[in-house]
Amino acid sequence: MCPDRHGHNPGVVTSEQETPTVLGADGCRHGAWMVVVETPSEGQTLLHLPTTRALFLEIRRIRPTAAVLDIPIGLPARELRECDLEARRLLGRVAPSVFLTPPREVLRAGSQEEASSIWRQLTGRGCPAQTYCILQRIREVDEEMRARPRSRVFEGHPELAFREMARGSLVPSKHTPAGRAVRTSLLSPLMPRLQDWLELRPGLVEDVLDAGACWLVARRLVDGSARRVPEGLVPEDGVGLPMAIWY
Repeated sequence: MCPDRHGHNPGVVTSEQETPTVLGADGCRHGAWMVVVETPSEGQTLLHLPTTRALFLEIRRIRPTAAVLDIPIGLPARELRECDLEARRLLGRVAPSVFLTPPREVLRAGSQEEASSIWRQLTGRGCPAQTYCILQRIREVDEEMRARPRSRVFEGHPELAFREMARGSLVPSKHTPAGRAVRTSLLSPLMPRLQDWLELRPGLVEDVLDAGACWLVARRLVDGSARRVPEGLVPEDGVGLPMAIWY
């Protein structure tokens, strides 16, 4: 059973005979998504979907019990999100992997200069380059979430998920051979086809691994073992979307 909209997780574990339908997705180059899907009929499959619209059409098609996306979902009015700050604290030296989430008003910007101007007017800070690089994707996901409320779509973060898999230890950077090897070793026992997928997508190894981490968070949401930041009551943004990161 999944958490309710405020993040309360009843912790009901599925039986051994049940395979829940879950999805994990990580954004990759040119607006595409790397997606790991698991269904009772097809098992685990890897998809490379070209657009955010295609991702949400797949979510509509399979009707997952939980879908976890590596993208900010709830957007603040002006303040920094508590979940981003807490995630950064947990990740220590790899804190910059958690991009600061823009205020909702920044979504209307047509350039980084305009985004920085709007953000600075609201908070006194400009728009980081990393955040601007994913601003269009944030906008697309926000539009999908608002057009058709999706209580089974959650925000996750692969670095938090890998930290949890490593029992609280930080793993080496995913941009290094050692980091990719550790991530592969953590996921492989749970994903029998992972090595084949990595060989099929040699230029997108990091995206495959991050999508796998999001898939695992979706599984944890179903069985009740997922954790989140913040731990207390989950705040909602101005349109009612939760501002929480699951791992």
